[in-house]
Amino acid sequence: MPTVSDEAIVLKVIKSGEADLIVSLLTKNMGRRTVFARAARKSKKRFVGALQPFSYINIIMNQQRNKRIETLTSADCIKGYSSLCEDLDKIYLASYYCELLDNLLMEGEVYPEIFDLMIFMMQRLQESKASLKHRIFFEMRLMNILGFGLDFMYCGQTCEYISGDTGFDVINLCFVNKNVLGLQNTMKVITEKTRRALYLSINVPLSSLGAVRMTHQEAVEALNVTRPLIQTHVTKQIKSLDLLERLSF
Repeated sequence: MPTVSDEAIVLKVIKSGEADLIVSLLTKNMGRRTVFARAARKSKKRFVGALQPFSYINIIMNQQRNKRIETLTSADCIKGYSSLCEDLDKIYLASYYCELLDNLLMEGEVYPEIFDLMIFMMQRLQESKASLKHRIFFEMRLMNILGFGLDFMYCGQTCEYISGDTGFDVINLCFVNKNVLGLQNTMKVITEKTRRALYLSINVPLSSLGAVRMTHQEAVEALNVTRPLIQTHVTKQIKSLDLLERLSF
């Protein structure tokens, strides 16, 4: 039975039986994985409290080709993001990131850019206050990596170059010139500054993402872009989103 090791982020943990856990992971080299941790709730050595949501861990697991789920044999914490547990806003936002990934990513598919994005965003969340800007940038970057990016330069209705303030068609998920008729019921006004910040959020290097400016007002406006984009591609209810939508940040 081959044994493999990897780095991983814990996305979700479900209790099974009296002492077992079923754990959803985003691994660095093996992608999204669902694994079985036998007697994890009783173990004092093999997991050492590492199997907590959004923890960054080292894992060792057995690869079993003829079984539906692989077995996690041990895990230890690289980074627990302890300060997040002291701030409800950070907990809700980190939980949303994890639940979104757990719902959108395919089992067994490798996503190196998304793994790097998650590590970066969790570190930013550790170091600074939770904000709507964090959420917007994560959503935009994630959807772009998954191939659901937007055209920021040309009108989705006329194919003409767009400049200045625009509209966003929440049904067809495209930016449109403000003078396009017949879209009043499905179009949200997006200012040029907000559109530029959204464009930069997916086009600058990840290391420069923190330098992209977006005011809280622009972030609220940007929700008119990211909210329908997420809703279109997520097929299951994101439970943490209900809590996140009630937050004041």
